[in-house]
Amino acid sequence: MRYLVFFICFLTCYTAFSQNIILMIGDGMGKNHLSCVHEKHPLFLKKLTPKGEIKTYSADNKITDSAASATAYSCGIKTNNGFLGLTPFKEKCETLAETALLKKYQVFIRTTDVITGATPSAFYAHQKSRHNTKNILKDLEKAKTKMNIEAVQDIESETKKLLSSLETTQQHFFIMIEESEIDKQSHLNNFDKMSQALVRFDKAVETAINFAKKRADTTVIIVADHETGGLTSHCKYTKLKHTGSNVFYYVEGKQPLSSYSKEIENTDIHFMIKNILLP
Repeated sequence: MRYLVFFICFLTCYTAFSQNIILMIGDGMGKNHLSCVHEKHPLFLKKLTPKGEIKTYSADNKITDSAASATAYSCGIKTNNGFLGLTPFKEKCETLAETALLKKYQVFIRTTDVITGATPSAFYAHQKSRHNTKNILKDLEKAKTKMNIEAVQDIESETKKLLSSLETTQQHFFIMIEESEIDKQSHLNNFDKMSQALVRFDKAVETAINFAKKRADTTVIIVADHETGGLTSHCKYTKLKHTGSNVFYYVEGKQPLSSYSKEIENTDIHFMIKNILLP
């Protein structure tokens, strides 16, 4: 009898938690990016406690690219650099966006990159090269009949606009939001413009978390796909490319999870989300 009561309580408590997901990706946002920008521009993210760190390597390289990393989040598999929505054996994998559609969710993808960029594409495309724009566009046309996919300039205002439109919706939703300029400006070692992008992303994060606080059904997960630029604790760039450094992850909202590992694989984020989409 005791176990039956526990089981019923578990089911009741679980259904009272999240079903909506807002996944926010700061492309290239390493741990030192946050600390260094915070010194001059106090960040909302620095008020949060990271749940732990993410290992970012891909299937074929200790330093991932955005395609492989986004596919790890989207599909829950380590794949080769350059692959989008495919296993290392070039087999299609079901993305979180596609899983959400099967569950009758509304799906929104927002990016400050081009709409065929590596991170957004990993949620709707299945291609062996992130540079095959022609084929990615074909996947995009199919996806746009079911998903709401947009490239935007200002992630802060777009996040406010999108979440405001969802305040009264009764349909569950999955949202992926990416700020790409943190990565792009770090590739150029442009600290000032990187900082501006991170501040915009930070404000979008604050908007999303404030939205989730008003609801009992929404979880916000904040990650980076990798670190870019080898930014040191002294706020100096040391590289023009990605590094293999761990990145932080944050989980805020009414998630049905109480414990987190201090160091996880990027694929674990996928299953964290999928457990909410498929209780």
